[in-house]
Amino acid sequence: MVSDEKLSTKYAIFRHCNEHELDFIKSYLNIRFYRKDEVIYYANDPSDFLYLIDDGFVELSYYNEYLEKDQHVATLIKGDSFGIGEVYFENYYLNARALSDCRLYTITKDEFIPMQLSIPVINQYVIKTLSHIVKENFYKQSLSSSKAQFNSFLYYMIIEYGRVLDDIIMVPINHCLITHEKIASTINVSREQVSRLFSEYSRSNIIVKKDSYYIINKEWFDEQKAKFSGLNFRRSFLVTIE
Repeated sequence: MVSDEKLSTKYAIFRHCNEHELDFIKSYLNIRFYRKDEVIYYANDPSDFLYLIDDGFVELSYYNEYLEKDQHVATLIKGDSFGIGEVYFENYYLNARALSDCRLYTITKDEFIPMQLSIPVINQYVIKTLSHIVKENFYKQSLSSSKAQFNSFLYYMIIEYGRVLDDIIMVPINHCLITHEKIASTINVSREQVSRLFSEYSRSNIIVKKDSYYIINKEWFDEQKAKFSGLNFRRSFLVTIE
């Protein structure tokens, strides 16, 4: 059985609990073992448990429908907990997978929710955690929307001004007067977001600036073609570009 000291020092959710509260919590802990690469739960599985990592590494991810692949959310280590926000729903909204052999403590949803409500410091921790989740989700939705708009803008610029050379596409910057400010104004995001996206795409070798051209990876363009082909971007971008 886990000691009071280990429980209160290792897990932030229990850090300010008193001795009586820690004894109460320990009575509800169960231990589970997972092998490396074993799935702990999938998104849409019933959210029956809260998990505490005693040893090992766990990856949280979700399926990004826009990118059509799993998207990494976080790598968790011993002392981290997960599933807190999800126990208030019927199902998990993330995937959880063991990145190494793991030893986890679990608390059932039916046991945890009354525990939270009866111990003020846990209740405060959960409220802060849920507030953080809401804030982070808002930021990610904003970024995702910005990226989709940015991709559609690049696609439009390639269609209108691009010249294909082997495995790259060259778009003249001076000819169509592309600036970060103009792109930001066109897709209705901040200039800082546009700069961050350019930096991200440059690191991924999707787009680089060379002399008076943007050099765009043709393989990336071919992937976007399946998403945007047939849409009339000229109607959307004509006024602010030309």
